[in-house]
Amino acid sequence: MNKNLKDNLIYATYDLPTNKPYSIENKLKFFHEEWRKVKIKKFRRCLDIGSHIGIYAYQYSKIFNYVESFEPIPKLYNMLYKNTKNINSINTHNVAVSDNNEGVLIYENPRNTESNVVVSNETEKLINSRWGKNKRWFGQKPREVKSCKIDDYNFHDVDFIKIDTEGYVKPILNGMIETLKNNSPILQIEVTNNRLNENKFLNDLGYVKYDEYNEDDFYMKE
Repeated sequence: MNKNLKDNLIYATYDLPTNKPYSIENKLKFFHEEWRKVKIKKFRRCLDIGSHIGIYAYQYSKIFNYVESFEPIPKLYNMLYKNTKNINSINTHNVAVSDNNEGVLIYENPRNTESNVVVSNETEKLINSRWGKNKRWFGQKPREVKSCKIDDYNFHDVDFIKIDTEGYVKPILNGMIETLKNNSPILQIEVTNNRLNENKFLNDLGYVKYDEYNEDDFYMKE
């Protein structure tokens, strides 16, 4: 393992609910496989949406001038902040990215901190499979968290956006239309269900899918 990475992610070695060791090595393997798919020429600003505890943000900070890390779950955000507070190029945001500033509801997975799900029409099937009647976590109430639109930040130098939000994608894209039009960043999107809908939406904005890896699709402007 990269010594500097291990030293900087001392708060990331355990998964919060289960207290089991968190595999940094596996995350790094995925990162490097995914990064090979990214066709990028400029390295100014990266948006890491669904930043979790900051493993990818840490890696992105070696590549981009600035990294904006968005994580809505307070416990995870606290770990993200501790893991990255000494890296000047990383800005952390304890907020869910969406198409509104009115807040969203999120179901937290008690067994896997990487599987928290925002309540929406897109994620209804996924939520029912985990929290629906007769399911394992039936009765658990979602948490309300703050939300934001990327367009409200008026970023003018975004070259890459990674979205890892358990299927909650369309509202995020709706809230960054001007950012996509004005910056034309490369997109890496984790797709869990509505791949065809996202393709159509992005095609209308001039984007084409040029590659995929596991559940991630990669888009660029034509």
